[in-house]
Amino acid sequence: MESAIAIGLGAVALAVLAKAYWPLGGTTLRAPWCWAVVAIVAVTICEAVMPLNAVGLMAMARWRFAAAALTLCPAMALLGAKRPQDRAWQLIVLSGWVIVVLPAAQAWLLWPDIQLVAHPIWSWFLLVLILVGVGNHLPTRFWPSSLLVGAGQLLLLGQFLPAPEIGFAKHSSLAGLSCLTMAFVVACLTRSTIRDGEEPLSVAWRAFRDGYGAVWGLRVMDRVNATVAAAGARLTWRGIEPDTISPSQRAKLESALRPLLGRFVSSDWLDRRLAAAPGGAGFARKSRS
Repeated sequence: MESAIAIGLGAVALAVLAKAYWPLGGTTLRAPWCWAVVAIVAVTICEAVMPLNAVGLMAMARWRFAAAALTLCPAMALLGAKRPQDRAWQLIVLSGWVIVVLPAAQAWLLWPDIQLVAHPIWSWFLLVLILVGVGNHLPTRFWPSSLLVGAGQLLLLGQFLPAPEIGFAKHSSLAGLSCLTMAFVVACLTRSTIRDGEEPLSVAWRAFRDGYGAVWGLRVMDRVNATVAAAGARLTWRGIEPDTISPSQRAKLESALRPLLGRFVSSDWLDRRLAAAPGGAGFARKSRS
C-alpha cells in the first residue's frame, strides 16, 4: 500500500512539473526545474522500495537521506540562475549536494551497521538551507507552495535536523513526499492578480519576481531604482509607482529593466508578458521599435 501511494504521489508531482516545463521556456528556471524532477524521482523510488525490504534498514536510511538532500538542490540552483554563469553553477549545486551527503557516504563505508547520526554543525547547515529556500519565495504569490516545500523537507530530513524527533514518525518520509506534491499542485493552481488598466511593466515585473523570488527580485529592483532615480517613478515590490506614468517615464523604466531581466529571461518572454497585460496589446512591439 505504501509503495502504491508513493508511486501515485510521485506520478502526480511529475505530471504537474511536466505541465510547467514549457512556460519556463526562455528563462534560466529550467535548471531548478530539472533538479526538482530528479529529487521527486529519487524520493519516490526510495519510498516505493522501502516497504519491500529490498535492502537493509541502515542502507535504506542512507539512500533516503541522499534522495531527501536532492530536494535542497532546486533552491541552490535558483541562487545562480543568472546568465552567463547559470550553466556552470549547476556543477556548484552538484558539489553542494555531495558535501551534504558526504557524512552519510562516509558512515556507509566505515560504519555500515551503525545508525547515521548528524553532527550539530551538519544539522544546522541543513536547516539553514531549508530556511533559505523557503524564505526566498515567501514574499511572492507562491508563498503557500514555499511553506509546503519547507514542510516536506522538514519531514524528509527531520531525523538529521536540530529537532531530530521530527524524523522518527513512522510515515514522515511519505508525508514529506505528500507535501512536495501538494506544493507543486498549489503552485500550478496559483494565479497572479492583475488589475484593470494596470501598468504592463508592473505585470511583467511581478511575473519575474514571483518566479525568481526575493534574492534576485530585490537585487534587480535596487539596480533599476538606482538607474531611474531622477525619473519621478520607481519600481517597488508590487510594481511601478505611481500607478500612472508618462510615456517618457515608461521608456526610462523599461530601458533600465529590460537589460537586467535579460540576464534571466529572453526578450520574447518579457514581450509576451507585456503584451498580455491589460492595455498591453502591442506595447512590447512599440516599446522596442
